[in-house]
Amino acid sequence: MSSTTDHARQPEILIVEDNFLTACEVGDMVRDCGYAIAGTAARINRGFELLDTGQIDGAIVDINLNGSFSFPLCAELDRRKVPYCFLTGYPSSIIPPDFRTARLLTKPCDRDQIRAALTGLLGERPVPSGTHAGAPDGFLLAVGDGIKPGAELRSASVLDVAPTILYLMGLPVARDMEGRVLGEIVEEDFARAHPVTFIPSYESLAVTASRASGSDLPPLPDEVP
Repeated sequence: MSSTTDHARQPEILIVEDNFLTACEVGDMVRDCGYAIAGTAARINRGFELLDTGQIDGAIVDINLNGSFSFPLCAELDRRKVPYCFLTGYPSSIIPPDFRTARLLTKPCDRDQIRAALTGLLGERPVPSGTHAGAPDGFLLAVGDGIKPGAELRSASVLDVAPTILYLMGLPVARDMEGRVLGEIVEEDFARAHPVTFIPSYESLAVTASRASGSDLPPLPDEVP
């Protein structure tokens, strides 16, 4: 009875990542590969808490958690014999010798890399029906002036949509945005006539509500009657 239950149970993967969007993306890929999410830890202390509260079969660990290295958590994973891999933008040289046997994935990574890493940690998993495994990561339809027909995207992300829309609207792109302008979908003549412009950030821009004099429209919520 217990062997049947263990076989049916999906392995639980701990995600240690301080960037919310990255954690969500990695979690989606882990589920698509046939694994369950044991929890997400953005801080080392939260990682220790999750280790104590549930069964964890493997982990995907970012190295820098809001300015703190995750190596103390890796030491505890080693002590508990929980296999893990790193997912980071740092080079392997920053990893102490005690942890260099762990597989290193470089950000950004894709579903195939996640699957290969988890297979190396835990063995092959059948992909359950009802998931999006094997399906395209997404679709982007763009039509209008300056759009190149039949353009092929290179490693596009959902984070690229906002910068691209700003550019096509003739607005500057904020340098603190994580995405990029999808220049490969723009015709060359349009790109030459409309170079990308930048501002440091949109965070500091204030928007003041206003309405025309004599308007019969009701006041906006933040207006004083």
